[in-house]
Amino acid sequence: YLFLLMLFFLQDLSFVLVVLVALLKLIGLEKLLKVVLSVLIVEDVGLTMRLLEL
Repeated sequence: YLFLLMLFFLQDLSFVLVVLVALLKLIGLEKLLKVVLSVLIVEDVGLTMRLLEL
């Protein structure tokens, strides 16, 4: 079940990000949300740089 969820997540990361943001806002962890977003943005930039190098 978790494996299927992971496959679905990998196929649609943007949807996952939206869901994560919505869940974090519902829980009220805005500080955690900012940390997660900053980490994701840093990883996204790194990934983009690697793709550009290819």
